[in-house]
Amino acid sequence: MKSLPNIIVLLFCLHGMTFAQSAFLEDNQSATAVSAGSALNKDAFSAGGTIAFSIKGRVDLRLTIGETFYSGINYSRTAFAPTFEFQIMKSTPDHPVAIAAGFSAEVATYSDDYNSQNEISTADLSFFGNIYHNFSLGKGIVVQPAYELHYTRGLAQAQDVSGNYRLSYSGVAYESASQTTETDVESWLHSIGLTFSFTTSPSTQLLVSPSVAMTSTITTWGAEVGIIF
Repeated sequence: MKSLPNIIVLLFCLHGMTFAQSAFLEDNQSATAVSAGSALNKDAFSAGGTIAFSIKGRVDLRLTIGETFYSGINYSRTAFAPTFEFQIMKSTPDHPVAIAAGFSAEVATYSDDYNSQNEISTADLSFFGNIYHNFSLGKGIVVQPAYELHYTRGLAQAQDVSGNYRLSYSGVAYESASQTTETDVESWLHSIGLTFSFTTSPSTQLLVSPSVAMTSTITTWGAEVGIIF
């Protein structure tokens, strides 16, 4: 099996940047959002969906569920990630640069496609902050460039089960051995995103958001499409 840190580092790269719907709402305006997205780098492809709620245009609560498929290794990954984000300063004519911060927790399971007993599980907590600005292009179109910095810390546990056959007095016997490895994981992630918002009705917005996420070892490209209503 490929070394544990090399597999786990992709966890943070594929987290990507999920738009915060409060950044596109007025203060005291609440809304719901749903989105779907994917991410790709040289080692893996990830796809997932998010449901989110905005409270008074300042607080975002999100839940993301995603699946990742790796190239070169036999593992796939399923992850669940709740996120809390607060708009500290929103983009206005008086304050063109907006600031937000939050945290997310993620639990993920990596399964060996060839040996169902081999499994990696991770649990991590991320703290992040971002800055952005909303440019109005008129006719209900808003463009939002954003930069986000993540610090993530977590624990990964891998169980590697191997076995072999041997001859015994009663015939052929199968022996198996299990080895468990625990690894502390730490990572910094930089994300740059560009979100386009199209107002389709007084209470509905369609959003498209390409992004790029980078650690010291890998770059991941992503895209997300969502609706706020």
